[in-house]
Amino acid sequence: MVAIIIASAVLGLGTALYYWIKVSSIPLTHGIENKEEAERLIKITRAIELGAMAFLKAEYKYMVYFMAGFAILIALLIDDPHTPDVSEGIYTAISFLLGCVISIASGFIGMRIATIGNARTTTAAKNSIADAFKVALNSGAVMGFGLVGLAVLGLAVIYLVLDALLPGIDKHILMEVMAGFGLGGSSIALFGRVSGGIFTKAADVGADLVGKVEQGIPEDDPRNPAVIADNVGDNVGDVAGMGADLFGSCAESTCAALVIGAVAFATNLEALLFPILISAVGIPISLITMFSARVKEEKDVAPALKRLLIVATALSALVMLFVTLWALPESFEINDEIYTNLDVYFCYLTGTVAGLLVGLLTEYYTSHDFKPVREVAKSSETGAATNIIFGLALGYHSATGSILILAVSIFLPFTLAGMYGVAVAAIGMLSTLVVGLTIDAYGPVADNAGGIAEMTGMGENIRDRTDVLVSRWKHNRGNRKGFRHWFCYFNISGSLFSFSDQGRSSGSTGKHNG
Repeated sequence: MVAIIIASAVLGLGTALYYWIKVSSIPLTHGIENKEEAERLIKITRAIELGAMAFLKAEYKYMVYFMAGFAILIALLIDDPHTPDVSEGIYTAISFLLGCVISIASGFIGMRIATIGNARTTTAAKNSIADAFKVALNSGAVMGFGLVGLAVLGLAVIYLVLDALLPGIDKHILMEVMAGFGLGGSSIALFGRVSGGIFTKAADVGADLVGKVEQGIPEDDPRNPAVIADNVGDNVGDVAGMGADLFGSCAESTCAALVIGAVAFATNLEALLFPILISAVGIPISLITMFSARVKEEKDVAPALKRLLIVATALSALVMLFVTLWALPESFEINDEIYTNLDVYFCYLTGTVAGLLVGLLTEYYTSHDFKPVREVAKSSETGAATNIIFGLALGYHSATGSILILAVSIFLPFTLAGMYGVAVAAIGMLSTLVVGLTIDAYGPVADNAGGIAEMTGMGENIRDRTDVLVSRWKHNRGNRKGFRHWFCYFNISGSLFSFSDQGRSSGSTGKHNG
């Protein structure tokens, strides 16, 4: 089991390296014959890269202080009186630091490939929209495969290390110590998402105010120095911050399921590591799915992105049926309740399908391809007041379906397999995380490419092509935002159930010892 997980993680990292080399091997000024235009391209790309690195350098400095201080607190404060022979605090602090380091690495990898792929997407757009789409998507794939590969490898390594350092320890305690890994990932996500998001929005609004309002110049005009900060923000917030955020969610939900599952699977390694296996299986499935993204003209971009998610979900649902039947025993007991492996599979299926449905429902309410957004636009004909009222009403109405899906997707797994079922349903969404991250990172790369095209003075046709890539991605962006918000609520439920299970186990242990 561990060998399969590590092999899958290595496959993910190898695939990320392949796409990295594929993107970076494209000459930066490929297809540009004008010397001045080439020099401007190099200068602007370098400025964006230096700005992103300067931000991360400042951010990482404060992260290091936080990591050191919080690790010391964990080491000193976490202790279980029922296990005096095990320094849980120290080992949990080690897990925490590893989670922090891998989360930082994930965000850094995403930021670096974004600054490498943006200008190359611009030059590829000189040839065709298909070439530009391919470069942007390949750049996003580095983020997707790299982050999930690191997450799976990190979980496998921390398990092997702790199992070697603490031979014979109760598996439930071991998994509680491993939970520090998820805490580390989420802590770094707080820095990346919040600080990166604030920088991104401040730079975006500042650039618009000084350019469009005060000076009356168009967006991404090279005469506006704030445009560089705006493009830097796309990388540090929408790529590095988003990557750290989803890494933390991935690690947290997996650790929650591991803690709950350790009650039943202490002597069954395959079943014990089943939550990690779910994410690991998603890597080869996502690699196969990448071949379904084919674009020849403008109208193919949005369907190609949506097809990636649908194909990945369908393949995952099929493959995980056989994986679940192989990895889990036919029946098992958790907290005096008997469950079957098919119960767990349907919990997984519920989470996976619900994640896709929430995304598609969000897209329906946020894309101008569908009736709701068109009705909001039409309401503007009678003034701003009706537009605001109609927009608010649509927002409230759109939440109804998502809330119902969320309620059903928690109630059904809990009915089928209790707390473990809810945790598995949360991880079920992660089987398509590689593809989702690829799409999430693709957008900022294409957006940066459009800004670079404008600032270097390339032809209007280049900017038009990059704008098509971005606008079609924004159709899917609502899908992805709905997915992330829904997963956040689901992850909270899984974590609370894990905490509840830990309290029940500790209470039982204390009563027994008394």
